[in-house]
Amino acid sequence: MRWIPRRCSSRTSAISPARARARHRDYVRLVEPLAIPDVCVIGNHDLDDPRAPTAWEAVHGPTNYDFSHGRTRFAFIDGAPGAVGELAVSSAGRTEGARAAALAYLDERLEAAREPHRVVFTHAPPHLDRHYEPHPEWGFTKREAEFLDIVRRHRVSLVCCAHGLAFDHHVHDDIHYVMSGGGGTGLCSY
Repeated sequence: MRWIPRRCSSRTSAISPARARARHRDYVRLVEPLAIPDVCVIGNHDLDDPRAPTAWEAVHGPTNYDFSHGRTRFAFIDGAPGAVGELAVSSAGRTEGARAAALAYLDERLEAAREPHRVVFTHAPPHLDRHYEPHPEWGFTKREAEFLDIVRRHRVSLVCCAHGLAFDHHVHDDIHYVMSGGGGTGLCSY
């Protein structure tokens, strides 16, 4: 991949639920002075409080959205694991990721895209054949096959995510997956 000048800032990590709306507004206030746009995707900590999704949408807008810039289509989907009002991200050894509605949105928007380059942003990465061991909960397994089919079929070249407490680059089926996790906490030393 060749270097591209930075044209925007992105946040694929989560904000803790305490005072959620105020914390999101504080974040927006901090990034407003940037000379480049800031884009966000919702994460699992944005869902800890039952009121959190409403707070997110009031400050940031929809949880699934896309836009083009030049010859690139950028798609952002709600890939936050867990359920609204809960912190748990996996059950029975299976971790949630993008739900059916987010995957349908992604498929539809990438199908309509005319740009030759496609980049997807989501909170949790796919499991990718146990790539994140010894932390399997960092990658989602539920609906992973559907997600991988969509990004392959629509020739996505880069998937940006967070969720895990690490910085990572991995290539799977010629698609680059970049994890930029941590969100202000310590990184895992695995």
